[in-house]
Amino acid sequence: MAETVSRWARRYVIVSALFLILWQGAALVGISRQTEVLLGVFGFVLHTIFGKAYSLIPSYFNRQLTIVPAPMVQFPLTVVGTGCFIGASVGFGLCRISSRYRLQPQEIASD
Repeated sequence: MAETVSRWARRYVIVSALFLILWQGAALVGISRQTEVLLGVFGFVLHTIFGKAYSLIPSYFNRQLTIVPAPMVQFPLTVVGTGCFIGASVGFGLCRISSRYRLQPQEIASD
């Protein structure tokens, strides 16, 4: 059981490292600041926090993770969700549908 959680925690950290590389590559290319922030915060930081939380928090309290499939369920949801956020910020594919309803700065100021 602990090896399953550890395996999934490592996958979070590996994906986090990939998002870090994408973030730095995007900064070099000159992509928008919004996309850089999404890659950094949602891609790198949150995946690192999730991966380390699944491996460290149970050991701090001398317990095992009660719901073992939790990392398996959360992993694809966070990766796809982060990908959709980033896709929407650059106007890519199906993610463009969700960006159509995004508020523009002038609409926010007028409320």
